[in-house]
This record gives sequence, structure tokens and C-alpha cells, in this order.
Amino acid sequence: MDVEILPVELSSSATTRLYAEVIADVTAADNPGVPPTTEPMVQARLRVPTPGHITELYIAVDSQGQAVGRAELAVAEGSAHRNAAIKLQISPEHRRRGHGTTLYSMLRTRAKVLGCETLTARTSWELPDLPAFDGGAGPAFAKAAGLEVANLPEVMRRLSLPLRNNGLTLGRIAASLRQAAHGYEITEWRETTPTAYAQGVAWLESRLAHDAPTGTLPTDESSFDTGWLLESEACLAARGQLSFQAGAIQRSSGQLVAHTKITADPSQPAHAWQQITIVDPDHRGHRLGFLVKAANIRAIQGALPSVIAIDTFNAAANDHMIKINDLLGMAPLHGFQHWYQRLTTE
Repeated sequence: MDVEILPVELSSSATTRLYAEVIADVTAADNPGVPPTTEPMVQARLRVPTPGHITELYIAVDSQGQAVGRAELAVAEGSAHRNAAIKLQISPEHRRRGHGTTLYSMLRTRAKVLGCETLTARTSWELPDLPAFDGGAGPAFAKAAGLEVANLPEVMRRLSLPLRNNGLTLGRIAASLRQAAHGYEITEWRETTPTAYAQGVAWLESRLAHDAPTGTLPTDESSFDTGWLLESEACLAARGQLSFQAGAIQRSSGQLVAHTKITADPSQPAHAWQQITIVDPDHRGHRLGFLVKAANIRAIQGALPSVIAIDTFNAAANDHMIKINDLLGMAPLHGFQHWYQRLTTE
């Protein structure tokens, strides 16, 4: 059956509604327990685009006007290799009819038009004790489409709230670890990073691009400075996102040497996402990663008692962060794998 591919536009409530419906259908089937992106979140992304990125959203509808799938393409402007990060989902009841191939062909064409050299994507992936609820459909499609596995398995982990009794344990652990962090203090803030810490946060973000495991996934060299930080934080705030941040400050220098961030959306009152956590390499070994995350979790629990789950992603090879998350009480939820395809070799 032929489908029509439509751009998702803020001026068309039908397209934003259908786009969110596909995400909800696919998430319920392939990643049960994970809250799907809501229509208000889709509309916010269209209303306030991500700074420095080209982002295109599409919905595929059949002859009856029913949504069968959705697609997304995101490209960082000014990057050296212009990798195109894509997302492609087909509603379970419409799979194996060629709709995925149609959407993928469109995404590949758009990436070439934008001058991209590589496509990158992520699928569900079976890992020990973590079944792939899509039955292997994602990896099978990626292979059939000519993508190569990036050898970068990833695990989504969840911290259940409220901590209650575990919160007492968390507090005691944090208290015992502060001895290892002698000479540092933990500070917290919300949406906008204080000027005194902005340069430190931007520098730590740039370190993440070098320190995080990447497997064989092609990566772009990204620029992180205080201007980028202010734009990014203003973007999230304009979308209505709530941000909770914590950092570790070296007392002797006043330098920010560790940073962590959790975000939440009002349209998902029971859920939040653990974002970046990174420690300056020169200041590792003092349990600063755990301390800033613990402080931030307590902050969001106090400010947003409706949040009952905080989810995060870790590369399976990131042993250090996994140990921290295990100590916090985060449990594995789903497995994923990254893929790529070089367009310049076609």
C-alpha cells in the first residue's frame, strides 16, 4: 500500500497529533514502561528549534489518512562530517509492508541533499537479561538497509522514586563519600547556569565528546562554549522543560570540576531524564560523580514529588558510570545498539 509522507508542522495540529501517536504505539510495543514523547513536546520542538541544528520531522499516512510511521532527521550545522542522526518508527500493525523502506529512502535522500556523509541510528538490542521486545525487527531492518553495527551497545537504566528508605541509605553513602571529596563542595542550581560556572560546564561538555565510548560510530567534532550553553539552556526553558543541575567546586581554586543535569517535562509529570554527568579528568577518584548525582536526585525529589522514575542511558562499556548508577539504585530496563551508513561510498 502506498503512503504519503508529510512534513510535521506546527501549523498542522493533525500532523503533530499523528506523529505523537506513532511514537506512543511503537514505544508501548518495543520499549514498554518508557513514557513516550507527548504531542506538547513535539510542538515545543517545532516552536523552539534546537540551536545550531537542522531538524526535520515527517509522518507517513495511508490512503485512509491513518498514520503508519514517523521519521526524523537531525544535522548539526557547521560540523566537519555532517552526520545525520535519524529516527524511523513504524506502528506495529503496519510493519512488513515496505513503509520502513519508503521512509528510509526519503531520509537518505534528504541527508544527501543536506551534504551529509553518514547516517546514524539506534535500534532495540537484546542484551543479557534484557530481551528485545521488537523481536529483533529493528536490527533486521538496519542490516537489510545496509547499515553497519557500531559495536556500541547501550543500556537504559531507571531509578524508581520516591527513595524513602533507600533515601536514607543514599544519604549515608553520600556522607561517607564526602571524606574522599575533601576540598570540594557541592552546589546546585536550576535552569540557567550561573555565570561563574558557565565556562566550566561548557568545557566539561566538550570533554564528554572525547571521553564517552563511541564504538565504531562516526562522530562530529562539536563546539561547546558559553554561548552554546546559554542558547541550549534558553531553548530548553522556552520549551517549558525543567532542569535540575549540580556541580562540584574545588574550594582552593573555585573551579567547577564536575557537573550533572536532570531534565523533566510538565507533560510527563511522573518522569524525568538523567542527562550528562562528567568529572574533570584531573579531579577523578574523589567520588564527585556520585556526590553531584545524589544531590541532584534529592533536589528533584523535593521539588517534583510527582516524579516516580528517572531514566538514563549508559554505554555498556562505560563501567565507571554504571558503577555509580548501580550504587544509586538504578536498574537496567532496555538494551539498544547504534548503527551507521556512510553515504559517500555509495
